[in-house]
Formats: sequence, structure tokens, C-alpha cells
Amino acid sequence: MYVDFTFRGNKMAKETKTITVHPNYVQESMDEHAIFGWEVSGNQEVKTVDSHLETRGDNLYNVTQTEHYIRLTYQRDPASIPKYSELSALDKEYFSVPGPGTPSNLFSKFSLIILGIGVFFIIAALLGGKGAALPILIVLGIAIIGLRIFLHVRKNKQWNLNFDAYKKKREEIVNKAKALQN
Repeated sequence: MYVDFTFRGNKMAKETKTITVHPNYVQESMDEHAIFGWEVSGNQEVKTVDSHLETRGDNLYNVTQTEHYIRLTYQRDPASIPKYSELSALDKEYFSVPGPGTPSNLFSKFSLIILGIGVFFIIAALLGGKGAALPILIVLGIAIIGLRIFLHVRKNKQWNLNFDAYKKKREEIVNKAKALQN
């Protein structure tokens, strides 16, 4: 994010900031910024394509990576915003609220490897286990799978709590900003 503060004499000139957002979140970004007096002064759609060849083993592959985002430029005039300093402080507070992170993904590469190890122990027990090894391998496989699922559920419960706190804090700031404008 780029923010430009320009001063002329004793008066502050218009503020400008540029951010990049995913195309699906353009309207959400515009609505959030409008609360704090920002207006869109420009936008630019950016699409990049990087294509190159990679050798994997004996095969040659064409690998293409694309990037697509919208660059939004916002502007606001402090002189035209009543209670600007309070609104500006709320703006900084709103956009600095730490996000909740990312929720757990039971089907991520890491999870699939862990779940695969659990399934491997169970299949190994059923196909080749004899005697005392059979129940040990089955219990071990079930324990690995169960532990991974338990940790996934626990992390997502914590993520939900963090997300609710994040959302509540931002709503409180928005309500303060709207109260300033009335």
C-alpha cells in the first residue's frame, strides 16, 4: 500500500493511497474506504502471464502462471472532511486490526500426507499384519487419523473465535466513524 501525504503551506493537500485487491473484492474495498472519506480516483486491472518450459524427468512441460488483480487509487481531501483527525485515526486503526489468519485445511498437502500415513498403517495391518502387530498397526493408523482430524477441528474453532473478534473490532470502529459523520 502506498500513501502520499503532501503539505502546502499550513493546509494539507489531498491524500492519496494505492492498494491492490482481488477482482472479487473491489466493491468491498470501495465500501470500506468510503466510510473513512476515501473516494476512488483511479483503477487499473492488472493481468500478468508468465509462461516458461520446465523439464521434469524426461518430459518437457509448458508452465503458465497468471496473476490478476485490481489496483485502486484512493484520494481524500482533509479540508473537506469534518472531524478529519478523528476519522483519520479510526481509518488507521481499522486497517491495522490483525486478521484471523487462515483456517485449517483438512485436504492440504500436509494433512493428506498425515492422513495417508494413517491409512497406510491400517492397510498394512489388514494386508500383512499377523499376531500382535495387527491391532497395534490398526490402532496407530486410527490414532494418526483421529489426531489430525481433532487438530483440524480445534484450529478451526479457534479461527472462528479469532474471526469473530476481528469482525467485531472492525464493526466497532465503523460505528465510531459513522457516529462522527452524523
